[in-house]
Amino acid sequence: MMDQTELLHGAATITEELHLETSSGVLPLRFRISPMSFFQTNPLATERLYAHIREWVETRKPRVLYDLYGGAGGIAFSCANLVEQVWSVENVPEASEDGRHNALVNGIENVEFITANVKDYLRQRIEGGGWEPDCAVVLDPPRAGLHPKALRRLMELAPPSILYVSCAPKNFAREMPAFLEHYRLTSLRAVDLFPHTRHVEVVASFDRKR
Repeated sequence: MMDQTELLHGAATITEELHLETSSGVLPLRFRISPMSFFQTNPLATERLYAHIREWVETRKPRVLYDLYGGAGGIAFSCANLVEQVWSVENVPEASEDGRHNALVNGIENVEFITANVKDYLRQRIEGGGWEPDCAVVLDPPRAGLHPKALRRLMELAPPSILYVSCAPKNFAREMPAFLEHYRLTSLRAVDLFPHTRHVEVVASFDRKR
């Protein structure tokens, strides 16, 4: 049975705004968020998280950025003006549709939303010959972490740099050995998006071994 929503009262969506501190000033972003979409629940901490992701992209200088588990486009839009192209992959159609709407609202033209399961999308990339050598990947999976096939296929594709955003450090630790076979862990930090709880967001940077 598919999830269904019924509007009883008020607006069908909510609107959120972020203001990211960047090296060139404040970057304002506006988002429409529908009930089945995804967006971080703590806007002030999200601004710090996305600013850190943006700094990472600035240091890696990829031409193409892959935003896997992209939701409504928060990470993609935060980094869009640093790269030529962003591919945002998300398996929830409503989130992808919100992302396309948000791209128009923010005047961003270089982010493409692909509605697909990440493990299936990675298989398609392998079958299509891989991806650009001058790319980087940001991962922000759900609490369960990466599907084993998604992890295996990502390691086979072996992008030069990966930034992993995890809301479940225990599950991330379980996956870490697979990354360390092929990558160096170059930074690890925590961002507290869940005050007054035991949960914390972990952000890990990996560079492919030479």
